[in-house]
Amino acid sequence: MADDDRFGPTLAGAIFHLADIVVILDGEGRFEHVNPFGLEVLGYPLDDLLGTPMLDIVHPDDLPGVITAIARMLDPEIEVLGRPAQVRVRCGDGTYLRVEANGALGSLEATPGSSMAIFARPTTDADLHEHLMGLLTAGAPAEKTFELVPDFGRWRQPNLLHAVFVLDDDGAPLAFGSPALLELGGLGDPEGPWVRPATHGEELFVPVEELAPLARERAVARGVTWVRARPVLDTLHRTFAVVVIAHDQSSPFPAERSTLAFAWYAVDKMAAVLDMALAWRAQAVELRRAAATDPLTGLANRSGFWSRYVHSVDGAAENSISVLCIDLDRFKPVNDTYGHAVGDALLIDVADRLRRVLRPADLVSRLGGDEFTVVVHDLDDAAVAVIADRIVAELCEPFTIGGTAVEIGASIGVASAPSEHFDAEALLDAADKALYEAKKSGRNRWVRAGDDALFGP
Repeated sequence: MADDDRFGPTLAGAIFHLADIVVILDGEGRFEHVNPFGLEVLGYPLDDLLGTPMLDIVHPDDLPGVITAIARMLDPEIEVLGRPAQVRVRCGDGTYLRVEANGALGSLEATPGSSMAIFARPTTDADLHEHLMGLLTAGAPAEKTFELVPDFGRWRQPNLLHAVFVLDDDGAPLAFGSPALLELGGLGDPEGPWVRPATHGEELFVPVEELAPLARERAVARGVTWVRARPVLDTLHRTFAVVVIAHDQSSPFPAERSTLAFAWYAVDKMAAVLDMALAWRAQAVELRRAAATDPLTGLANRSGFWSRYVHSVDGAAENSISVLCIDLDRFKPVNDTYGHAVGDALLIDVADRLRRVLRPADLVSRLGGDEFTVVVHDLDDAAVAVIADRIVAELCEPFTIGGTAVEIGASIGVASAPSEHFDAEALLDAADKALYEAKKSGRNRWVRAGDDALFGP
């Protein structure tokens, strides 16, 4: 009796009853069969999947890895295939499920048009923790760890909705999780239901009828019945991120408070994971800021200046960019006469005066010693001239350091360019050469690159 005859019915029965996702793909990578457990977990009717390319439900970020794995399966030179990998697949409700997947050819030899079998199961809690720690220790972007938070809730309670709402490093709102919850509004939406938990740190645990009118309307339209939102302290932004668990009409559980109360373990775990991710993010951001900040003046240092300077033009949002290179006049005699403590105090006062005459969005840096640099955006030549005049005037005014009157001055080189022709190195070099001309011409003045004119007292 042939093996196909001997094992065919047995294998078919095993696949039918197996509590794993089993998918058969045709030679074009399209769904040919999905076992009942797979349909239940993925949340699709069989007819919706048959004939659909399997790659259509793979998360875009995971596509390269899946395509590589399939290529390895089809390569007759490769005898040992890769180990199972975590892949995110889109479920029928629009959420992504993280599964551990592996695959094999449907025949003993790789031939054109070979069918494939994919075996997968939802990742375990240990898998999620391993993945989380891998992201944290590898220094992955914080968004990657935030995206993982709803999975911890979904693994514990798959019949409810889960989401997380946070601010990114720069304070812009982010959200991950069930589309039905994301569509109720994010942290930046004043009509969203998460405003109070995020601003006051108060837990929200209500039927949707008690939400504000617009949030209630959105929730009802999406079949949501109850929501529970827990705030998690975000020390970086001195506010709260929010984890959410909710009941909707597709859940087999009753639409009542006790359902979400019983799921406390899912809420607790999501909150704990988010707290860890936020703390890790805050520490990483603080380290980056420290590395980019001059410890004496609090201004950007050379590293911080350069990283912000080269990214300081945001497409059409800016019309021009101007660089002012500033060198303090008569600073060395201050150090020689009064000592470095007075010199340091003077540099702190100089930084404060520069902040005072500039706009909050302008980039002010101390590149080292008595060298400062200012970058301003979207100002015409006349406005830049006003700024240069103000800086010269401010720094010519006497400073009082510990009861001692100290007088210095400033020489400035200015260079400007339209943002569409912005060359960071060339513009900085032009400003530096103009600074040299200003110092050579008598100090306490400024020079614009490309001009023969000097501007000063």
